[in-house]
Amino acid sequence: MSAGVRAEIPEAPGPISVPEGIIETAGRTDASGRGELRVSASDVRLSFDGKVVLGGVDLEVGRGEFVALLGPSGTGKTSLLRVLAGLQRPDSGRVLVPQRTTFAYQEPRLVPSKRVLANVAIGLPRSAETRASALAALAEVGLAGRERSWPSTLSGGEAQRVALARALVRRPQLLLLDEPFAALDALKRIGMQTLVAELVDRHRPAAVLVTHDIDEAIGLADRIIVLNDGGFAYEHVVESPRPRDIGEEGLAALRHRLIEELHVR
Repeated sequence: MSAGVRAEIPEAPGPISVPEGIIETAGRTDASGRGELRVSASDVRLSFDGKVVLGGVDLEVGRGEFVALLGPSGTGKTSLLRVLAGLQRPDSGRVLVPQRTTFAYQEPRLVPSKRVLANVAIGLPRSAETRASALAALAEVGLAGRERSWPSTLSGGEAQRVALARALVRRPQLLLLDEPFAALDALKRIGMQTLVAELVDRHRPAAVLVTHDIDEAIGLADRIIVLNDGGFAYEHVVESPRPRDIGEEGLAALRHRLIEELHVR
């Protein structure tokens, strides 16, 4: 393995910053024309108790590109995300990601004893600049004026918006999303999907989303990858601009293909 991932990071509330030692990939251009690469992983292998989870995975993600990882449970989606975050050391392979990488979970993981603003700025230096950046991030996710609220007073959707603001304030070059909308009801889920798509388009980090929702993947991603048996079983580039109508002919055909690839009955 390269000098890329050197140490695991302990679990912590909210987005996680990759430690010193992760190699910056900014400025390098890949052969497929994705432009400035933010993720370059090659021949990544990982096993647990003798079971192959990742069997030589290769992945490149460019700046501003939104990639969705689909697949049944246990196919390595979250494991790959954790490898990219530096939370899981692979058995072998080469992983290059930016220094400013953040990880958002299915649960917001807010600290109950800290107000909203302190949760957004957690881990950052205490300064007027940090406060201003945190307030701006809250405004960007639609929570202006809620900086002194306690986490216990927030709805599920509001708590996820705080977690998203906490990621934004770190100006991520790579945003890793592990089913961040799964616990939300249908309307809040749609609202958060729209917000995340807008923020990725505006700030242009590379984004990698793990999801079990086919429609979510089609609606958000520039590229959809189906994982199975420790590798990539299917990959598709979505050409349609966002926002998308899942019912349009080309996307409906893609949906059908993904259902087949995932063996959904």
